[in-house]
Amino acid sequence: MLLIARTAGAQQMIGVVTLVTGHVTVLRPPFTNAPLRPKDTFAIGDLITAGEQSAAEFFTLGGASLVKVRERTTLSVIDQTPGRTILSLTTGAVALAGASAWQADYRDTFEIRTRDAIAQSRGAGLRVEVREPSGTRVCVFAGTAVVSAVGGADDRRVPVGPRQCVAVATSDVGPVEPLPEPAAL
Repeated sequence: MLLIARTAGAQQMIGVVTLVTGHVTVLRPPFTNAPLRPKDTFAIGDLITAGEQSAAEFFTLGGASLVKVRERTTLSVIDQTPGRTILSLTTGAVALAGASAWQADYRDTFEIRTRDAIAQSRGAGLRVEVREPSGTRVCVFAGTAVVSAVGGADDRRVPVGPRQCVAVATSDVGPVEPLPEPAAL
């Protein structure tokens, strides 16, 4: 997995790495590849890549949300504004444990974008996976997320509730289905 982190002062820091297992790298300007380590910080534009049998976790600043990057995943942080963080998932899977209702940042929105889908969450626990050769699967464990297709003709936004999943492919959001048993995930 590759994480691109910025040098001090280059960009706004948005999170801190808490756990790294296996081979996870970070690509930092001026495009130098380095191993990702716990306590590393990262900023907008950073790219994370996790290799085979590798993973990483990071907290957003303020500890409002935990993002888990799974093996064979490439993820970047493309934007952060007050109340909104946007991640771009190119390959693999990420899990997001959002803020709880009692936390101040509960209203902050996380948006995870893939080539096929956009999943938006305010405090939901969810997993987003890019599937080959095409398609994205979004599963919600707790809370609610809103999923839409990239380039969808109807701009349909589908709410996905607790213990539900939805698949997105070819500019269309499929039907909401029950979350499969853990062994199937």
